[in-house]
Amino acid sequence: MMNNNPLNVNEETNMKITQVAIAVIYYQDLYLLGYRSADQHQGNKYEFVGGKIEADETATQSLIREVAEEVGLDVSGCQIESLGIISHEYATKTVKLHVFHVEVDDVQYRQFSNITVGRENQPMRWVSKAGLIAGDYPLPDANKQILQWLAKLTS
Repeated sequence: MMNNNPLNVNEETNMKITQVAIAVIYYQDLYLLGYRSADQHQGNKYEFVGGKIEADETATQSLIREVAEEVGLDVSGCQIESLGIISHEYATKTVKLHVFHVEVDDVQYRQFSNITVGRENQPMRWVSKAGLIAGDYPLPDANKQILQWLAKLTS
């Protein structure tokens, strides 16, 4: 079961918990990032591909759907490894991120290596792992733990 709290409410703050599937998509030492517009929560920052988990889907199902919707990439046959779950409280909401490391193959990378705009008109780019970990691409606060995980991984 994905969630031990069936009400999806943070019992300490009484804020609704938003369940999110995050795809940390990579090819060799390159990672795919989108860019959040200024009017979005945590806007003007880079982000990994992902989105809200619907009530009738698992985190992995959501991940596959969100990547297809946002990028047009089918990752259902990819190596998908759970990195963990991050709970983070912002001033206005609490998020629970289900984070997955998703390796694309040579064919998928070649097909998407020149992507600059996603299907939702968001800027997209492949960035180096070193630059990502060094903080060259500002991410939402909840994503800082992901960078720590990536720093420990060898790809």
